[in-house]
Amino acid sequence: ALAMWSAAAVISGLLWAPVLPVVKALWTGSFVLLSTGITLLICAWLQANYDRLPGRELAVAFGRNAMAAYVLHNLIWPLLSWDSVTFPMRFLPPTPGALASIAIFLAVVAWPIVAMHRRRIYLRV
Repeated sequence: ALAMWSAAAVISGLLWAPVLPVVKALWTGSFVLLSTGITLLICAWLQANYDRLPGRELAVAFGRNAMAAYVLHNLIWPLLSWDSVTFPMRFLPPTPGALASIAIFLAVVAWPIVAMHRRRIYLRV
């Protein structure tokens, strides 16, 4: 049903585009229908293929220990110096450098979260 309605939104946005152009800056109705339809198509695909995706354990670990991940993020961030987080940006172009910095920080937070998940330790409130 999700894929059907999202495809209908994409088609409606494309059909409406000649009358009301797809313009992000104005958030026209055709833009909203098209972008929402595409996003929901991606969500439908993820829902259908979730169990086969690589990295599922990481997603489950973060989902079950979201509170611990949030707390770790806030505890670890002040401990890391700005230079250690932005280190890849000195050697890579801006976009890959920023993505590498985020990946490093995510790995620092994910390592204890995945370890807790494997030991079935969950922080609950």
